[in-house]
Amino acid sequence: MKDKNSNMVKITTKKNVTSTDELSKEQKSQSQSPDSEGKNLYTWKKSSQGGGAPEVEFDDETSLWDHEEYWKRPLPQSLDIPERGDYIDCHVSKVFDPTNFVCIPYGSMADLDQLLKDCIEYFNLHCENKILKQEEIKVGHLYAGHQGGAWYRVLINKRVGPGLVSVYIVDFGEYNAMTVEEIKPLPWRFWKLPFQAFKCKLHGIKPVKGTQVWSEGAKLKMKQMAEEKDLVGLVCGKEDNGVVSLRLVDTTSENDVCLDEILLDLAMAKIIEPTS
Repeated sequence: MKDKNSNMVKITTKKNVTSTDELSKEQKSQSQSPDSEGKNLYTWKKSSQGGGAPEVEFDDETSLWDHEEYWKRPLPQSLDIPERGDYIDCHVSKVFDPTNFVCIPYGSMADLDQLLKDCIEYFNLHCENKILKQEEIKVGHLYAGHQGGAWYRVLINKRVGPGLVSVYIVDFGEYNAMTVEEIKPLPWRFWKLPFQAFKCKLHGIKPVKGTQVWSEGAKLKMKQMAEEKDLVGLVCGKEDNGVVSLRLVDTTSENDVCLDEILLDLAMAKIIEPTS
């Protein structure tokens, strides 16, 4: 099993994203200078594969706030997950149970960190007095969403009431409710990075109960072993709904620890027998 610990970088999570209020006066002063905007604000380079958002240095503000034109923008490319049998270094951002958790590619965490910081700087300077009408917000489309002093890339899931929408935070795999005032059009420069969160399950195991429901003990143990941890995943398959089946391995100790084996040893899971 490969060891990535010698090449660690600081991991960004929703819990430690720098908020608007925490930006220093020096950062704000620098970002307000005419020559610094293009340098400070994040812009993805155009992929050699084509597709997705084009490379654009500055947004046409009229086009950005023209909802009919904005709706025509193509969503970013899908995340490139390694093939079956390959390894992926990942950060586990959220655990619900052993067959329902969310990962972020470890290799692009620095890019995500920069994007989140630049989103905050951009929205500090733009759109403060502009508000979208609820009918101008398209379900299934990409926007910026404001939460806890920070800005995130969000897909509109559905409208849940007057002035309120359900959103999916694409880089952290979480659902939340936001007001219309917290939703803004997202400039092109923040579209190129593929959505970072991908849903996963531990491969080859299932709950011990006949009801196929994970015990609270199994959920808690999985959280303790994986949530907010940097682990190595062996890709074992991809389901039609996009869920990636992984064997997660903790390589931080002298001996590698396979998380599915721990759950099996504790009688919190059992092996899925192959069907004949």
